[in-house]
Amino acid sequence: IRKGTETPTGMVWETIGDFPYTASTRDKELLHPFATGVACVGSNVFVVGGGGGSWIVRKSSNGGLTWTVVDTFRFSTTDNSHAFSLAADSVGNIYVAGLGGQVLQKTSRPSWIVRKGTGGGTAWSTIDQFQYPSGSAQALGVTVDVNNNVHVTGTAWTGPSSSYRHWITRQRSAITGVWSTSDDFSLASSGYAEGRSITADSLGNLFGAGAASDAAGVSHGWLVRRKLVP
Repeated sequence: IRKGTETPTGMVWETIGDFPYTASTRDKELLHPFATGVACVGSNVFVVGGGGGSWIVRKSSNGGLTWTVVDTFRFSTTDNSHAFSLAADSVGNIYVAGLGGQVLQKTSRPSWIVRKGTGGGTAWSTIDQFQYPSGSAQALGVTVDVNNNVHVTGTAWTGPSSSYRHWITRQRSAITGVWSTSDDFSLASSGYAEGRSITADSLGNLFGAGAASDAAGVSHGWLVRRKLVP
């Protein structure tokens, strides 16, 4: 974790968090390239990641001088769980997106998991567990809009292998607390597509970034999707 401090001569950066963990070789190989995130809530800083098969949320209340683990989550002891991204709403609730792995009949079947932290990160619960009907899913990015609706983007397996995937975005209504799939996108039914990150502007418009392959098998590694406020 790196912290930048504004000084008269410019920004000065320092390392304020280096959290080691013990993991098997298999755990290290399965760490996702997007398994990192940071969110500031008042004077608190939260970071997420993974280690030893579990997803981990850490918190600092003193500018990164000291850190504590506030959530350690593992969906199943048969596989790894990873936290990929986090965001906060206007009243200080924390939302973490990731996956919970589970090995069924020698096949890994990760589930899309979203967890919510309340009370300054003192209490945590799983508020969304999503699976596409024909396969696995994982949540990679999360944001909260100006109306405190939560938006999570990621990918879901739609066919016999991980090469058949759709870019999925789900929304939690701040009014009802109900989740719904707001976007199900692919360039080809037999290709892959995944949303990797998502953000909302000050008006509530949504922007998602990700990648997909088309019917010819050509990879489009830079795609941006937009949802405008009605």
